[in-house]
Order: sequence, then C-alpha cells, then structure tokens
Amino acid sequence: MTIGLLRIEFIIPAIGSLKEKRSLIRKLKNRVRNDFNVSVAEIGNLNNFGKGMIGFTTLSKDGNVPQKVLNRVEEYIDKHFNIIVTDRLIETF
Repeated sequence: MTIGLLRIEFIIPAIGSLKEKRSLIRKLKNRVRNDFNVSVAEIGNLNNFGKGMIGFTTLSKDGNVPQKVLNRVEEYIDKHFNIIVTDRLIETF
C-alpha cells in the first residue's frame, strides 16, 4: 500500500477578506475531492487572507498511482484557480 501526500503553499491575489479566501478554498477543496477522490484539508495560514496551505492525500495498492494522481491534482489547480503556488511538496510512503 502506497500513501501519497501533496502540500501546496500559495498566494491568493485579489482577495480582500478571510470570507473570500474561505469561499475560494472551499470551492477548491470540493472540486478536487470530487474529481480526484483524494482527502483534502486546509493545513496552514488559516487566518492570513493573502496566503493559504492545503494538503492532499491518496493511497493505492499500486506504488505509482498516488504520485500520478497528485501531479494531476496540482495541474488541475494551476489550470482552474487564480492562485500563485509558492511551494509544493509531494511525498510517497
């Protein structure tokens, strides 16, 4: 069994309040969770409306699948959401 972890830190341009940030992150989490069947949680920068950090996890019996899924998640976020990724980490266990 292989577990994959993706952590993305990002800046959110043109967001002026925590309410707007939480709305964007809720939408991002729901879309990614539904489209890729991964677990998602906001894990950092909770009260900073200009920055965010989200973690994604998945697991599979096939050792290569989590890495591929998490790469697709990252590509999807880059394509569909107006955020600037400042740091990313993908690990498999």
